[in-house]
Amino acid sequence: RALRRATGVSKAPRGKATCGRRAPPALVPSRLVGLDDADASLIMPVNPARMSLGHLVLAVTAKRPSWRCHRLLARIHVSLLRTLLEDVDAEDEDADEEDEEAQAAGAALSPTLDMLSPITWPSVLRMLLHPDGDALAQRLRTLASPEALATVDRLREVEYAALSPLEKTTLLTFLVDAVNSTGRMRGVVDARSRAASAVLRAKVAEDQRQNEKFTEQVGKIRDAHAKRRAAWEEIVAVARAEEAAEAEAAAAAAKEARARSKGRGRSAGAKGASGAKGGRGRGRG
Repeated sequence: RALRRATGVSKAPRGKATCGRRAPPALVPSRLVGLDDADASLIMPVNPARMSLGHLVLAVTAKRPSWRCHRLLARIHVSLLRTLLEDVDAEDEDADEEDEEAQAAGAALSPTLDMLSPITWPSVLRMLLHPDGDALAQRLRTLASPEALATVDRLREVEYAALSPLEKTTLLTFLVDAVNSTGRMRGVVDARSRAASAVLRAKVAEDQRQNEKFTEQVGKIRDAHAKRRAAWEEIVAVARAEEAAEAEAAAAAAKEARARSKGRGRSAGAKGASGAKGGRGRGRG
Protein backbone atom coordinates (compact mmCIF):
# COMPACT_ATOMS: atom_id res chain seq x y z
CA ARG A 1 0.00 0.00 0.00
CA ALA A 2 2.82 2.38 0.83
CA LEU A 3 4.44 1.55 -2.51
CA ARG A 4 1.21 2.24 -4.38
CA ARG A 5 0.76 5.57 -2.57
CA ALA A 6 4.34 6.52 -3.34
CA THR A 7 4.11 5.58 -7.02
CA GLY A 8 0.53 6.70 -7.55
CA VAL A 9 -0.49 3.27 -8.87
CA SER A 10 -3.87 1.99 -7.73
CA LYS A 11 -4.47 -0.59 -10.45
CA ALA A 12 -2.47 -2.61 -12.89
CA PRO A 13 -0.73 -0.01 -15.09
CA ARG A 14 -1.93 0.32 -18.64
CA GLY A 15 -1.07 2.47 -21.56
CA LYS A 16 1.97 2.98 -23.69
CA ALA A 17 5.12 1.25 -22.55
CA THR A 18 8.55 2.80 -22.16
CA CYS A 19 12.05 1.41 -21.82
CA GLY A 20 13.08 -0.48 -18.69
CA ARG A 21 16.38 -1.60 -17.26
CA ARG A 22 16.11 -5.35 -17.77
CA ALA A 23 13.63 -5.52 -20.62
CA PRO A 24 13.80 -4.79 -24.35
CA PRO A 25 12.84 -1.23 -25.38
CA ALA A 26 9.18 -0.20 -25.26
CA LEU A 27 8.07 -3.19 -23.17
CA VAL A 28 7.91 -2.18 -19.47
CA PRO A 29 5.03 0.15 -18.47
CA SER A 30 6.20 3.66 -17.63
CA ARG A 31 5.08 3.52 -13.98
CA LEU A 32 7.24 0.45 -13.41
CA VAL A 33 10.43 2.12 -14.64
CA GLY A 34 12.86 2.89 -11.84
CA LEU A 35 11.36 0.38 -9.41
CA ASP A 36 13.19 -2.61 -8.06
CA ASP A 37 12.10 -5.99 -9.43
CA ALA A 38 10.55 -7.01 -6.13
CA ASP A 39 8.74 -3.68 -5.75
CA ALA A 40 7.51 -3.60 -9.34
CA SER A 41 6.23 -7.16 -9.17
CA LEU A 42 4.00 -6.15 -6.25
CA ILE A 43 1.78 -4.18 -8.61
CA MET A 44 1.63 -6.85 -11.31
CA PRO A 45 -1.84 -7.96 -12.47
CA VAL A 46 -2.64 -11.59 -11.75
CA ASN A 47 -5.24 -11.80 -14.51
CA PRO A 48 -3.70 -12.48 -17.94
CA ALA A 49 -6.53 -10.53 -19.56
CA ARG A 50 -5.26 -7.35 -17.88
CA MET A 51 -1.56 -7.82 -18.48
CA SER A 52 0.54 -6.04 -21.05
CA LEU A 53 3.64 -7.27 -22.81
CA GLY A 54 5.70 -5.31 -20.30
CA HIS A 55 4.08 -7.19 -17.43
CA LEU A 56 4.94 -10.50 -19.05
CA VAL A 57 8.56 -9.46 -19.64
CA LEU A 58 8.90 -8.27 -16.06
CA ALA A 59 7.33 -11.45 -14.67
CA VAL A 60 9.71 -13.63 -16.68
CA THR A 61 12.88 -11.63 -16.08
CA ALA A 62 12.39 -10.57 -12.43
CA LYS A 63 15.20 -11.88 -10.19
CA ARG A 64 13.01 -11.69 -7.09
CA PRO A 65 9.45 -12.21 -8.38
CA SER A 66 6.52 -11.82 -6.03
CA TRP A 67 3.59 -14.17 -5.68
CA ARG A 68 1.73 -12.03 -8.23
CA CYS A 69 4.36 -12.84 -10.86
CA HIS A 70 4.08 -16.56 -10.04
CA ARG A 71 0.28 -16.39 -10.17
CA LEU A 72 0.30 -14.56 -13.51
CA LEU A 73 2.69 -17.03 -15.14
CA ALA A 74 0.82 -20.00 -13.66
CA ARG A 75 -2.49 -18.77 -15.07
CA ILE A 76 -0.93 -18.25 -18.50
CA HIS A 77 0.46 -21.80 -18.57
CA VAL A 78 -2.80 -23.25 -17.24
CA SER A 79 -4.79 -21.46 -19.95
CA LEU A 80 -2.51 -22.76 -22.69
CA LEU A 81 -2.52 -26.32 -21.36
CA ARG A 82 -6.30 -26.26 -20.91
CA THR A 83 -6.68 -25.32 -24.56
CA LEU A 84 -4.50 -28.28 -25.56
CA LEU A 85 -6.42 -30.73 -23.37
CA GLU A 86 -9.83 -29.44 -24.48
CA ASP A 87 -8.76 -29.85 -28.09
CA VAL A 88 -7.77 -33.44 -27.33
CA ASP A 89 -11.17 -34.13 -25.74
CA ALA A 90 -12.92 -32.70 -28.79
CA GLU A 91 -10.85 -34.88 -31.10
CA ASP A 92 -11.59 -37.97 -28.99
CA GLU A 93 -15.33 -37.37 -29.31
CA ASP A 94 -15.12 -37.17 -33.10
CA ALA A 95 -12.60 -39.96 -33.62
CA ASP A 96 -13.51 -43.56 -34.39
CA GLU A 97 -13.16 -46.24 -31.74
CA GLU A 98 -9.59 -47.59 -31.51
CA ASP A 99 -8.12 -50.72 -30.09
CA GLU A 100 -8.85 -51.00 -26.36
CA GLU A 101 -5.29 -51.99 -25.55
CA ALA A 102 -3.92 -48.91 -27.33
CA GLN A 103 -6.41 -46.71 -25.51
CA ALA A 104 -5.47 -48.23 -22.17
CA ALA A 105 -1.74 -47.77 -22.85
CA GLY A 106 -2.22 -44.13 -23.82
CA ALA A 107 -4.58 -43.40 -20.94
CA ALA A 108 -1.92 -44.35 -18.42
CA LEU A 109 0.24 -41.40 -19.51
CA SER A 110 -2.43 -38.97 -20.75
CA PRO A 111 -3.33 -36.09 -18.39
CA THR A 112 -6.88 -34.82 -18.01
CA LEU A 113 -8.43 -31.48 -17.23
CA ASP A 114 -9.08 -32.59 -13.66
CA MET A 115 -5.34 -32.82 -13.07
CA LEU A 116 -4.67 -29.25 -14.23
CA SER A 117 -4.22 -26.47 -11.64
CA PRO A 118 -1.83 -23.56 -11.00
CA ILE A 119 0.26 -25.93 -8.88
CA THR A 120 0.22 -29.10 -10.96
CA TRP A 121 0.66 -27.64 -14.43
CA PRO A 122 4.40 -28.56 -14.64
CA SER A 123 3.54 -32.22 -14.00
CA VAL A 124 0.77 -32.07 -16.61
CA LEU A 125 3.21 -30.58 -19.10
CA ARG A 126 5.73 -33.35 -18.45
CA MET A 127 3.01 -35.96 -19.00
CA LEU A 128 1.99 -34.29 -22.29
CA LEU A 129 5.57 -34.58 -23.53
CA HIS A 130 6.33 -38.05 -22.21
CA PRO A 131 8.31 -40.09 -24.77
CA ASP A 132 5.93 -43.05 -24.32
CA GLY A 133 2.80 -40.94 -24.45
CA ASP A 134 -0.16 -41.07 -26.80
CA ALA A 135 -0.55 -39.51 -30.22
CA LEU A 136 -0.85 -36.01 -28.73
CA ALA A 137 2.44 -36.45 -26.89
CA GLN A 138 4.16 -37.57 -30.07
CA ARG A 139 2.71 -34.65 -32.01
CA LEU A 140 3.80 -32.17 -29.36
CA ARG A 141 7.28 -33.65 -29.26
CA THR A 142 7.60 -33.09 -32.99
CA LEU A 143 6.58 -29.45 -32.51
CA ALA A 144 8.92 -28.90 -29.55
CA SER A 145 12.46 -27.72 -30.12
CA PRO A 146 15.37 -29.49 -28.39
CA GLU A 147 15.64 -26.53 -26.02
CA ALA A 148 11.96 -26.86 -25.07
CA LEU A 149 12.30 -30.60 -24.44
CA ALA A 150 15.41 -29.98 -22.34
CA THR A 151 13.52 -27.36 -20.31
CA VAL A 152 10.63 -29.76 -19.69
CA ASP A 153 13.09 -32.46 -18.59
CA ARG A 154 14.70 -29.96 -16.23
CA LEU A 155 11.32 -29.39 -14.57
CA ARG A 156 11.69 -32.90 -13.19
CA GLU A 157 14.64 -31.71 -11.11
CA VAL A 158 13.89 -28.08 -10.23
CA GLU A 159 10.88 -25.85 -9.69
CA TYR A 160 9.59 -23.53 -12.39
CA ALA A 161 10.85 -20.49 -10.45
CA ALA A 162 14.42 -21.80 -10.75
CA LEU A 163 14.35 -21.69 -14.54
CA SER A 164 16.23 -18.94 -16.33
CA PRO A 165 14.35 -16.24 -18.28
CA LEU A 166 15.50 -17.87 -21.52
CA GLU A 167 14.12 -21.26 -20.44
CA LYS A 168 10.82 -19.70 -19.38
CA THR A 169 10.55 -17.90 -22.71
CA THR A 170 11.36 -21.11 -24.60
CA LEU A 171 8.64 -22.93 -22.71
CA LEU A 172 6.05 -20.23 -23.39
CA THR A 173 7.00 -20.09 -27.07
CA PHE A 174 6.53 -23.84 -27.41
CA LEU A 175 3.12 -23.78 -25.72
CA VAL A 176 1.91 -20.90 -27.85
CA ASP A 177 3.03 -22.69 -31.03
CA ALA A 178 1.30 -25.88 -29.85
CA VAL A 179 -1.94 -24.03 -29.16
CA ASN A 180 -1.79 -22.35 -32.56
CA SER A 181 -1.64 -25.81 -34.17
CA THR A 182 -4.79 -27.10 -32.46
CA GLY A 183 -8.09 -27.58 -34.21
CA ARG A 184 -9.77 -25.22 -31.78
CA MET A 185 -7.38 -22.41 -32.62
CA ARG A 186 -7.72 -23.16 -36.32
CA GLY A 187 -11.48 -22.93 -35.86
CA VAL A 188 -11.09 -19.55 -34.15
CA VAL A 189 -8.77 -18.32 -36.88
CA ASP A 190 -11.12 -19.63 -39.59
CA ALA A 191 -14.11 -18.02 -37.91
CA ARG A 192 -12.33 -14.71 -37.65
CA SER A 193 -11.13 -15.07 -41.22
CA ARG A 194 -14.69 -15.73 -42.38
CA ALA A 195 -15.94 -12.78 -40.36
CA ALA A 196 -13.23 -10.56 -41.80
CA SER A 197 -14.05 -11.84 -45.30
CA ALA A 198 -17.74 -11.13 -44.72
CA VAL A 199 -16.91 -7.61 -43.57
CA LEU A 200 -14.65 -7.15 -46.59
CA ARG A 201 -17.32 -8.45 -48.95
CA ALA A 202 -19.89 -6.15 -47.38
CA LYS A 203 -17.50 -3.23 -47.75
CA VAL A 204 -16.82 -4.13 -51.37
CA ALA A 205 -20.58 -4.42 -52.03
CA GLU A 206 -21.16 -1.06 -50.34
CA ASP A 207 -18.37 0.48 -52.42
CA GLN A 208 -19.95 -0.96 -55.56
CA ARG A 209 -23.32 0.48 -54.57
CA GLN A 210 -21.70 3.83 -53.93
CA ASN A 211 -19.92 3.65 -57.28
CA GLU A 212 -23.17 2.75 -59.05
CA LYS A 213 -24.94 5.60 -57.28
CA PHE A 214 -22.12 7.96 -58.19
CA THR A 215 -22.19 6.76 -61.81
CA GLU A 216 -25.95 7.27 -61.91
CA GLN A 217 -25.59 10.79 -60.52
CA VAL A 218 -22.84 11.55 -63.02
CA GLY A 219 -25.09 10.24 -65.83
CA LYS A 220 -27.93 12.48 -64.67
CA ILE A 221 -25.61 15.47 -64.52
CA ARG A 222 -24.31 14.70 -68.00
CA ASP A 223 -27.86 14.34 -69.34
CA ALA A 224 -28.89 17.64 -67.76
CA HIS A 225 -25.75 19.28 -69.14
CA ALA A 226 -26.49 17.85 -72.61
CA LYS A 227 -30.06 19.15 -72.43
CA ARG A 228 -28.89 22.61 -71.35
CA ARG A 229 -26.28 22.58 -74.10
CA ALA A 230 -28.88 21.57 -76.71
CA ALA A 231 -31.24 24.29 -75.49
CA TRP A 232 -28.44 26.85 -75.59
CA GLU A 233 -27.40 25.76 -79.08
CA GLU A 234 -31.03 26.08 -80.18
CA ILE A 235 -31.21 29.59 -78.72
CA VAL A 236 -27.94 30.52 -80.42
CA ALA A 237 -29.19 29.08 -83.73
CA VAL A 238 -32.44 31.10 -83.50
CA ALA A 239 -30.51 34.25 -82.64
CA ARG A 240 -28.13 33.71 -85.53
CA ALA A 241 -31.07 33.06 -87.86
CA GLU A 242 -32.74 36.27 -86.71
CA GLU A 243 -29.49 38.16 -87.13
CA ALA A 244 -29.08 36.69 -90.62
CA ALA A 245 -32.69 37.62 -91.50
CA GLU A 246 -32.20 41.14 -90.20
CA ALA A 247 -28.95 41.46 -92.10
CA GLU A 248 -30.58 40.13 -95.28
CA ALA A 249 -33.50 42.54 -94.84
CA ALA A 250 -31.12 45.44 -94.25
CA ALA A 251 -29.12 44.48 -97.34
CA ALA A 252 -32.31 44.30 -99.40
CA ALA A 253 -33.44 47.68 -98.10
CA ALA A 254 -30.06 49.21 -98.85
CA LYS A 255 -30.08 47.72 -102.36
CA GLU A 256 -33.57 49.06 -102.96
CA ALA A 257 -32.52 52.46 -101.69
CA ARG A 258 -29.51 52.50 -104.00
CA ALA A 259 -31.75 51.48 -106.91
CA ARG A 260 -34.17 54.32 -106.16
CA SER A 261 -31.33 56.76 -105.85
CA LYS A 262 -29.95 55.71 -109.20
CA GLY A 263 -33.44 56.04 -110.78
CA ARG A 264 -33.83 59.57 -109.47
CA GLY A 265 -30.39 60.50 -110.75
CA ARG A 266 -31.17 59.21 -114.24
CA SER A 267 -34.51 61.08 -114.44
CA ALA A 268 -32.86 64.28 -113.27
CA GLY A 269 -30.12 63.86 -115.88
CA ALA A 270 -32.67 63.26 -118.58
CA LYS A 271 -34.56 66.44 -117.65
CA GLY A 272 -31.35 68.44 -117.66
CA ALA A 273 -30.37 67.18 -121.08
CA SER A 274 -33.76 68.00 -122.56
CA GLY A 275 -33.64 71.51 -121.09
CA ALA A 276 -30.20 72.14 -122.59
CA LYS A 277 -31.35 71.04 -126.01
CA GLY A 278 -34.35 73.41 -125.81
CA GLY A 279 -32.10 76.30 -124.92
CA ARG A 280 -29.81 75.69 -127.83
CA GLY A 281 -32.83 75.52 -130.13
CA ARG A 282 -34.13 78.86 -128.92
CA GLY A 283 -30.73 80.38 -129.34
CA ARG A 284 -30.57 79.36 -132.95
CA GLY A 285 -33.97 80.77 -133.59
